[in-house]
Amino acid sequence: MIKCGLICIWHPYLPIILQTTIYWQLKILDKAQIPFEVLHSLMLETVDKAFRLDPINAQTGPAKRGDVNTIEKHIRLLVSEFPEYRSLYKNIRKL
Repeated sequence: MIKCGLICIWHPYLPIILQTTIYWQLKILDKAQIPFEVLHSLMLETVDKAFRLDPINAQTGPAKRGDVNTIEKHIRLLVSEFPEYRSLYKNIRKL
């Protein structure tokens, strides 16, 4: 019963998290003058992979590998264009 309750607490936030993530991506794409459609297949593959595997095993990238050098490069690049994203990136990679 407790597990179901916890799922019910977090589930309503999923659309908000997805929409917020897409909003951040749109800001970056707009600045680079890249059409949003470029991300469609990547986004669909990411969601599909999370269902085929599980979200923990589906994760890839420098945070999963513990690649601190790449993470720091990403932060420098991101913050050079979007300084407000520094704490966001650092907090998300901890998840």
